[in-house]
Amino acid sequence: MVRRCEKFYQKPTGWMDEQHIEHDPVCQAFPAQLRELMEIYSDLDEMRRIELLNQARRLIS
Repeated sequence: MVRRCEKFYQKPTGWMDEQHIEHDPVCQAFPAQLRELMEIYSDLDEMRRIELLNQARRLIS
């Protein structure tokens, strides 16, 4: 049933298995820009997450 919901909402497989920071009260204490970055990360599939992390690492090196 969970996978059908993910498909209906056009979310990647496993999306509903993850904790989403937009509903996490602990994460609400983080600055807005960090929350936005975390939301972007949580919406990406595994390959895009790796790509984002690699880009971030290049920015700070």
